[in-house]
Parts: sequence; C-alpha cells; structure tokens
Amino acid sequence: VRVVYTLPFSRARYMLIKLGSFLVAGGMWLTVVTVSAYTLASQFTDGLENQSAYPFAEVEGNWILIADVIQNGMVLGGMALILVLTFGWFIGYTFRSTLLSYLIAILVVAGGALLVINGGPYQWNPLSALQVQQTLLDQYSTQWRIYLLLLFSIVILVIGTLSINQKRGV
Repeated sequence: VRVVYTLPFSRARYMLIKLGSFLVAGGMWLTVVTVSAYTLASQFTDGLENQSAYPFAEVEGNWILIADVIQNGMVLGGMALILVLTFGWFIGYTFRSTLLSYLIAILVVAGGALLVINGGPYQWNPLSALQVQQTLLDQYSTQWRIYLLLLFSIVILVIGTLSINQKRGV
C-alpha cells in the first residue's frame, strides 16, 4: 500500500497562493521602508510649510511638484517590486536548482541595471523600473509606457510560470 499526500486544491492555485504571499510580504516591506524614510526625513529636517509644493526639474525642462514625483515613484516602485517578485517566482519554478536560480536572477537584474545606468532604452526595458528616480525624471511625460510594459511583463511571467509547470507537473 502506497500513501500519497495531496493538497485539496490544484497546483496552479497553490502556485498563485505562493505568489500572493510573496506579494503581501513585499508590500509590507515596501510600506515599512516608505514610512520609515518619510518619518526620518520629517524628523530631521526643518519644518517647511508645504513640503509637497517643492518644484523638481525633469529632463525636458519642465517643472513638476515633488508630491507628483513621490506618488508616481510609489506606484512605479510597487510595480517594480511586483515584477521582481514575479520574476523570482518564475525563476524558482522554472529552474529547480537554487544556486542556478540565484545566478540567473542576479545576472538578469544586474544586466538590466547596467543598461539603465549606461543610458539604455527605457521604454523597452522593464527592469528600468528598478531605477525609480532616474526613470521618473527621464521619462516623466511618457511614463505610461513603462507602466504598460511592467503590467505586460508581469502577466507574461505569471502565464508562463503556470503553463510551464502545468506541463511539467510540479
């Protein structure tokens, strides 16, 4: 007699639950970092009347308010976090070796960061979202392209992970 243990739900649902737990943990981390940065900045700076009205210059020479930069930065940072966690989830389920998964993830993220730092094409590089400030200031007027690219990349990674592992039988 052979005993087989199974979960009361499908593999795809199990994988999506795992991705959801990654995203919840990442969201909590992003919240803690953002709140602590704002708290420290407000505690150790001079009290300004309206800090959100501070002007910020973008590459095209237009002036934008720091409140808009912070708001768009939080959205872009959140989407970049979702992209990185989804990419790690994809790598982890596609390659079973932990060392190989870490190596591939480090090479891809470092390569994307080097492209952005050296002036690579922002609008076609989803990893440009990891450089939030540089991406916002260089691509402020066309940032919707990056949002669409990130959303498309996340959807492709989720569908790819689920389809690859459904065929293989995780």
